[in-house]
Amino acid sequence: MTSHSAASRRSAGNPLLLIAGILVIATALRAPVTGVPPLIGMIREQLALNSTAAGMLITLPLLAFAVVSLFAAGLARRYGLERTLFGALLLIAGGIAARTLGSAWSLYLGTAVIGSGIAIGNVLLPSLLKRDFPQRVAGLTSAYVLTMSLAAGLASAIAIPLANLSDATWRFSTGCLLLVPLAGALLWLPQLANHTAPAATTAHAPHGGRLWHSALAWQVTLYLGINSFVFYVGVSWLPAILRDAGYSAERAGSLHGLLQLMSAGPALFLAPVVRRMKDQRGAAFCSAASSFVAFVGLITAPGWATAWIVLLGLGTGGGPRGDLTRLTEQAKRLFTSHITLIGAPDSQFHWRNVNLTDSGMLLWNPHDPDAKSPWESQLTLSQKFFDECIAHSVPIDLRVLHKLRSPLAIDIYIWMTYRYNSISAPTPISWKQLKWQFGANYADDEQGLKNFITSFKTCLRMVSSVYREAKFRTTKDTLT
Repeated sequence: MTSHSAASRRSAGNPLLLIAGILVIATALRAPVTGVPPLIGMIREQLALNSTAAGMLITLPLLAFAVVSLFAAGLARRYGLERTLFGALLLIAGGIAARTLGSAWSLYLGTAVIGSGIAIGNVLLPSLLKRDFPQRVAGLTSAYVLTMSLAAGLASAIAIPLANLSDATWRFSTGCLLLVPLAGALLWLPQLANHTAPAATTAHAPHGGRLWHSALAWQVTLYLGINSFVFYVGVSWLPAILRDAGYSAERAGSLHGLLQLMSAGPALFLAPVVRRMKDQRGAAFCSAASSFVAFVGLITAPGWATAWIVLLGLGTGGGPRGDLTRLTEQAKRLFTSHITLIGAPDSQFHWRNVNLTDSGMLLWNPHDPDAKSPWESQLTLSQKFFDECIAHSVPIDLRVLHKLRSPLAIDIYIWMTYRYNSISAPTPISWKQLKWQFGANYADDEQGLKNFITSFKTCLRMVSSVYREAKFRTTKDTLT
C-alpha cells in the first residue's frame, strides 16, 4: 500500500503530463499492427512471399501477446512500471525500425519485437491508471481506448496513401509509424525518475483453483476468446477480402480504418446500457450474431461492405462487459462508508461508530473485465468489524454464491441468510425499507419504487432457485 500512495502523490504533481504520456502510449499499442494489413499485397509482391508467409506477419504479434504478457508483471515488479513502459516503447520503436530495413528476416523480427512491446503495454497501462488515478479509472480507460482506436483507424486509412508518396512504398509507410512510439518515449522521460513497483503484499497473483472447475468461467473464457479471434481475423484479412471483391487499395484501407473506429463504440457507448440489463446473455448473443452476419454479408454481398464493417465492429467490440462497474461502485460505497448506529429508547441516547475497513485497493477494470492485472486487490478489515464477523458468523454457502451472477442477488442471499440466523419469528419489512437498503440507485418516486420491486423480485426468484432453505412471502406492500 505504501508504494501505491507514494505513486499517487508523485503523479499528482503534474497529472496532465502523465495523462498525455498515457494517451500517446495508447496510440502505439495498436497502430503499428493495424497499419500492416492494407499493405500486405505490396509486401507479398516485393518480397515474393506466399500466403502462409504473409499470414505470419499477422500471427506473430498475436503469439507475442500470448507469451510476453506472462512476463510483464514480473518486469514491472523488478524495474518499476514507469521504466518497464518506457522499455516497451523502445521495443516498439526498434521493431518498427527493423521492419523497414527491407529484408524478409528483418520484417519478421521487427514484427515479433513490436508485438512484445505492445504486449507489455497492454498489461501495464491499465495497471498504471488504477494505481495513479483510482477515482478516474472509468473515464481515463474510455479515453485511452478511444485514442487507441482512433490511432489504429488512422494508421489503416493512411497506409496506402503514404506508401504511394515514396519509391520505398510499404517501408516508408510503416516507417512513418516510428513517430508514434518516439513521441511517447519523449513524453514519458519525466516519469523515469519514479521507480515504483507493487508492494510486497500484492506481488503475487491470488490462487484461483476454483476457476478451473467453474462452468461459467469456462463459458466466459471461450466466448471472449472466440470474440477476440473473430476481431483479429477481421483486422488481419479485411483489406485482402475487399481487394478480392474489387475495391481499390485506398478504399480497402479506409474501410479497414472504419472497422477500428466502430470496434471502440460498444465499449464507450453501449456498456452503460448493457450494465442495466437484468440478463446480459441476450446482448452477448446479439454481439456474436452481428459478427456472423457481417462476415456472411462481406462474402455474399461485398457491395454493402460499409454496412457489414459497421456491423462487424459493433459485434466484435460489443462482447459482454459484465456487471463489474456496478459492483465496483457498490464496493467503494461500502468500504469507504462510516456507519453510525444510534439508539434512543425512552430518554437514553447511545451510538456506535463502525468502519468496515481500515484500508484497501480494488483493482477492477469494468471496461475490460478480462484483462489481467499484475497486482491483486486488497482489503484490510477494521479490527472491530472483524471481531463482529467472528462473534456473529453467518453460514454462507459458497456454492450458492458461485451460482449467483447479480450483485443484488448476492446481497439478497447474504441478507436473507443473516436474517434466518438472527430472527426467530417471521418479520415483515416494507418495500420502501428494502429500497432504502438495496435500491439507492433507483429514483425517489413511485416509478423508481416499482422498478426496484421488479428487480428485487427477479433477484429473489434467482436466490430461491439455488437457496432451498429460503422461506418468504411477498405482498403488495411487504416482504415477510
